Amino acid sequence: MAKKAAAKPEKQEEVKLRIVMDVPQDVAVQYVNQIEVGRLQHDFFILCGRLPVKPSPTVLAAAKESGELHIEASLQVLIPAGLISGLIDALSAQKALYERDQQQRAAKAKQPLNS
Repeated sequence: MAKKAAAKPEKQEEVKLRIVMDVPQDVAVQYVNQIEVGRLQHDFFILCGRLPVKPSPTVLAAAKESGELHIEASLQVLIPAGLISGLIDALSAQKALYERDQQQRAAKAKQPLNS
């Protein structure tokens, strides 16, 4: 009986793509003013929450006694380790642009008005 020759796998062409996020009108938005960052065995995580505007007297008393204010995380983001360096670079670049813009606005605000 004749043996079938093993089929050679087709050579896959490498395609380089830039991924662009489209933001639909109804995408969820979450405001947070507290972030906790940590790591798991293979991923990193960001826990997000929001401080209450006016904590209840019970919550304040417990916080004073323990020295800790506990808030619930409203969002948990898990990030694969391979994305972390790019995330840090992107955040650093955006922070630098933000700081430059703030400095330009402050300098512009100090300029006298021309009459």
